[in-house]
Amino acid sequence: MEGDITDREKRLRRRGVLRDEANRIANERELEMIKQRDRDIEMKQLSELERQIIEQIEIQRKARHDKDELNRLKEEEKLRQKQDDDQIRELKERRKALELGVHRMRETDIGIEFENDDVQGACGYEYRSGKRITEYQRDFDIYKRKTDGGHTLITVDEYDKLDQLSNRFEG
Repeated sequence: MEGDITDREKRLRRRGVLRDEANRIANERELEMIKQRDRDIEMKQLSELERQIIEQIEIQRKARHDKDELNRLKEEEKLRQKQDDDQIRELKERRKALELGVHRMRETDIGIEFENDDVQGACGYEYRSGKRITEYQRDFDIYKRKTDGGHTLITVDEYDKLDQLSNRFEG
């Protein structure tokens, strides 16, 4: 039967085959373009996902750093507060010891009676003004006047001149 096919039918078949071939090629190209477009979309989505992951990692890193910094600052504040508390406690203890020392000095100097002026002056009795003061009180008064006036403190080497200084400030 093939021999009975005319040239026209052959051309029509040939055109049909070529048309089918052209459609197939066009479909393949279209399919390839669709696949390429899908790959491009997937690559964009993948790169966006990677960017978001990197961004999240940076945010977590920053949050961890901020948390560590906050903890470090809290620890420093606790340490500073503890040092302040220790210093306050030490100062209170020193104050208490000094007050106790002053109280003991006052107890030992109260009620001492002397018969002559030399003994009275040596033990802290200011016989010119009639006031009874202890040697420690006199030293403290001189110390206070000197420091209030901006002078240096009395040292051990200057102790011999204490009476002279006392007379100069009071006279």
